[in-house]
Amino acid sequence: MTHPVKISVIVPVYNVASYVSACLQSLCSQSFTDLEIICVDDASTDASLSILEEWKERDPRVKVVSAPSNGGLSRTRNLAMKHAEGEFLLLVDSDDWMEPDALREMYETACACSADWVVCGYRYFYEDEPRRKISICQKT
Repeated sequence: MTHPVKISVIVPVYNVASYVSACLQSLCSQSFTDLEIICVDDASTDASLSILEEWKERDPRVKVVSAPSNGGLSRTRNLAMKHAEGEFLLLVDSDDWMEPDALREMYETACACSADWVVCGYRYFYEDEPRRKISICQKT
């Protein structure tokens, strides 16, 4: 079976008007472009939905789905998956952003290893303490 896109990025959205544009900017600016970005607004009460609609107008890869009522993270992700057409799924929180080559590197790694899934690293960022360092211990 062939897929219309290689990666479906799922972004659940609930009252994140302050962050969601940075998230979508990072996704729409990826060096890997064969993707769709499915944003599900979980009945936000702030300007989140209007921001999503603006991004949908800017970039045809952005799809916006509105949940009829607030149902939480799991239900929102499940709703998004019903709209996904990609070979791979990527779950991204609406207050996160990605480095410009992240999707390309993950997709190439998955293909090179015939992997069903890929896990990537992450960094914490605290707005109120931008110089705060986080130590992460990984098993090897």
